[in-house]
Amino acid sequence: MSGGGFVAVGERGHVVYSADGTNWKQAETVPTRSTLTAVTEYRGRLWAGGHDTVLLTSGDGGVHWTRQYFDPERQQAIMDLHFFDSERGIAVGAYGLALFTDDGGIHWDDGVVNEEEWHNNAVLSAGDGRVMVAGEAGFAYRSFDDGESWETIELPYAGSMFGLIVGFDGCINLFGLRGHIQQTCDFGDSLEELPSNTQSSLSGGVLFQDKTILVGNSGVILVREGNGPFSIESHSSG
Repeated sequence: MSGGGFVAVGERGHVVYSADGTNWKQAETVPTRSTLTAVTEYRGRLWAGGHDTVLLTSGDGGVHWTRQYFDPERQQAIMDLHFFDSERGIAVGAYGLALFTDDGGIHWDDGVVNEEEWHNNAVLSAGDGRVMVAGEAGFAYRSFDDGESWETIELPYAGSMFGLIVGFDGCINLFGLRGHIQQTCDFGDSLEELPSNTQSSLSGGVLFQDKTILVGNSGVILVREGNGPFSIESHSSG
């Protein structure tokens, strides 16, 4: 979190939080038993989303949560969410799910990122109104107006991308199925495949010091220093 500390979400509505990343506590109030798949923060306020199209928020670092949205009849899981400021946010997910709020999540309205109802797996804000969504079946989507309108991007690899990250050079890396990594340095006008030397699917990424770190199945960890090549490291869980 921007003010310090960590929050993790998971199965059956479990939420844990930590001030130092070593000692963790269970959240005291979480009004859902739906699996939670995403969490984000803006200036101390947290939002989490997950299965049954549930959205929660916390204003005390993850200790207590309240429910803002819940619609299990939709059968659409929220896969990722992002807040541009304290009021405006976007949540994306399965089967084309896209929800927007302009009041901090008190109300969420349906929007359209893609007409085909492909999964929207991850969302990234690149600043200046630019937003990109990683999808399935070789598609991603971009907006130049904070999600008011969208354009389709056809990727070099016709598979699912599960995440996005902005590297230290300002280029966006989309990563996902079977170890594929696509890079764009012009916000989707052109893309190139970056060698990963793995066929393990990649599901998460983080910047640390001068490194881009991607993680995936079978305990695979990819590390890239600056804009150099990715190298493979393995975690004991593999």
